[in-house]
Amino acid sequence: MKNRRCRLVFRTYGKFVLDTFANGVKVGVFSNPTVFVNLSVTESNFSILLSNYNIATADYDILGKTKRTTYLVAKENLIKALDQLANDVNVIAAGDASLILLAGFSPTTATNFRNDSVSKIQEVIVKTTMVSGQISVETNAIDNSGPIFYGTICSEGAPLGHTDFIEGQISIKADGPRIIMDLNKSRKKIIFGCTPGAQYYVYMFAVNAVGVSPLSDPRTVWAN
Repeated sequence: MKNRRCRLVFRTYGKFVLDTFANGVKVGVFSNPTVFVNLSVTESNFSILLSNYNIATADYDILGKTKRTTYLVAKENLIKALDQLANDVNVIAAGDASLILLAGFSPTTATNFRNDSVSKIQEVIVKTTMVSGQISVETNAIDNSGPIFYGTICSEGAPLGHTDFIEGQISIKADGPRIIMDLNKSRKKIIFGCTPGAQYYVYMFAVNAVGVSPLSDPRTVWAN
């Protein structure tokens, strides 16, 4: 998902660039009343602020420092009105760049929303390989959750207990089963160092920027 907003770069514009920009917003916003509704600035008030700014700019250019304060106040009032209209347009456009452009503003670049947390992996395929002491583990790729790292835990001879893996942390007990872990991030793995003839309970989990998924249900395999 993408989100775009009105760029606020107009706050840095010089005298005549700001005038041109404000006129563009005036036309864009107030010439489309069926699109831009319930605005916090009326067209008449905006026209007054823009006119005051133009008059103050002209006086400042001619009379210099004696009109600087009047000019700065008029500029600040116009920018405040543009800020209000930008907020209104953001709400109405809801990330639609075409509506932001229609209003006379420039859209920001797209930004990603926060990824969703990853769910429990459902499909895990476990097989022995042609090499003694090795098993292969694979799952399907997870989409729409940002970059994903995949981890595997193999428990020798007995399954993990219910409290052995909590929020991405595993508790390895001294008297518990031997554990082999693979954290190489790939969803396709070759697990080394298995004991030939031993049974393994294999689990997978996924990690993204938000958090760690629960462990998958165990799949069993006998190492050759």
